[in-house]
Amino acid sequence: MSKSENNPVDPEKINILQINLIKSSIESPPDQNVDENVIDGFVMSMGNEINYSLENKMVRIRLLLNFEGELKDKGKSGLKGEFNIEYHFFVENLDDNIKKDGESFKVNKNLIATLMGMAYSTSRGIVLERTSNTAFKGLIIPIINPNVALDL
Repeated sequence: MSKSENNPVDPEKINILQINLIKSSIESPPDQNVDENVIDGFVMSMGNEINYSLENKMVRIRLLLNFEGELKDKGKSGLKGEFNIEYHFFVENLDDNIKKDGESFKVNKNLIATLMGMAYSTSRGIVLERTSNTAFKGLIIPIINPNVALDL
């Protein structure tokens, strides 16, 4: 396989070695009765950190997800959620997805988009489960294009 920035990805050469829930926090205002009937929606913000260990063929993606509930016609509810979830991937053919240029390197964009998609979709399930018995009543976060998440 030639070393290119946009080679197709072979998902069978990717393994998730570890998922760490670094932070899982739901904060509900003590002076306000947050009822599922008044929560109209939520605002989500997201960030990520991506690190590489080329010699070990590993990629670590850390997703930082923040949510704030909104009340109908009143704005923010004071209900907040914060999740920090870390994924460790082993990529058997990581060398084939790296283009080195002296001390720097570029990673195949398709590979990183694939890994980000795997991390984000898994995070959707974790957030849904973790918020099911809270005032968020099981937060279903939107499906996104993983390439958009990489631009954060």
